[in-house]
Amino acid sequence: MHWGIEYAQKQNNEQEKLANLLFENGVDIIIGNHAHVIEPMEKRTITLEDGTEKEVFVVYALGNFVSGQVKEHTKSTAILDMQITKNGETGKITIDSVDYTPVYCYDKGAGVKNRYELIDIRSAISEYDSGDKSKVNTSLYNTIKKELADIEKVLGEPITNEEPEETNENTEANEVNASANVLNEN
Repeated sequence: MHWGIEYAQKQNNEQEKLANLLFENGVDIIIGNHAHVIEPMEKRTITLEDGTEKEVFVVYALGNFVSGQVKEHTKSTAILDMQITKNGETGKITIDSVDYTPVYCYDKGAGVKNRYELIDIRSAISEYDSGDKSKVNTSLYNTIKKELADIEKVLGEPITNEEPEETNENTEANEVNASANVLNEN
């Protein structure tokens, strides 16, 4: 969905109403953007008009994947990793888990070949902390630590099913597992 207010790190009422309308009309997963910054994600169970329940997921915005913007938080994004199971008999899906890789778009400056570099924030911090300072200098390290804290605050913890559903042989034979790495480009 192309929605929301630019640079707002929280969804607005219109986004929430549209998400509900889409969910009630058959949509299971919404990946939104437009804000140029990350907005929250959530998984929930909704009850449809006929009384049936279904799991749904929305991430309101994933930020800029590659960007020359300079406003605060416009150089961060997240790559989603979703595990989805579909029951072959009923067609019902479950959203088993949603995790993400925080990414920072590092601008090396005008006139530099390969000006933009996408940095896996957690990996870069881990390498720096273990003593490998060949890829990230101290200034960039401090920047990405701040960005990681902000991303985690906005997106929250990874989502997992708290109580896995019991499966029988027939359900297991018909399940389709999907892993989606979603790259968001603006």
